[in-house]
Amino acid sequence: QQSLLQDLAEFCLPPSKRPTAEQKNMNVTQHQLQCALIEIGHLVTTLGDAASGLLDHIVPAVKLCLSHSEYGVRYEAATAFAAIASAVPRECTCFVQELMDEVRLNNDAITDLSRSR
Repeated sequence: QQSLLQDLAEFCLPPSKRPTAEQKNMNVTQHQLQCALIEIGHLVTTLGDAASGLLDHIVPAVKLCLSHSEYGVRYEAATAFAAIASAVPRECTCFVQELMDEVRLNNDAITDLSRSR
């Protein structure tokens, strides 16, 4: 299950960031990406603490999906993060803090943009 979880995380990365040439040539649809994120959430919930060793692979992939252009992908990425946070809460504090910092930065950028008009 852990190797499947790692493979799914790599599947969610953009082609340029995938580790193998075979994976770099795969085209992933939004629906496939959503299914992969759903499965990541299920596997993390099932593995619990055992998934903590894979967070360095999982979190960057899921984090990239949070800014995907499709709402469904963003939603499933948020759901996967919720699963990660509930399965491994002590490991997620720094990730949640990073995400909150990014929200603040994006909010500041949007506010500055709206003021300049």
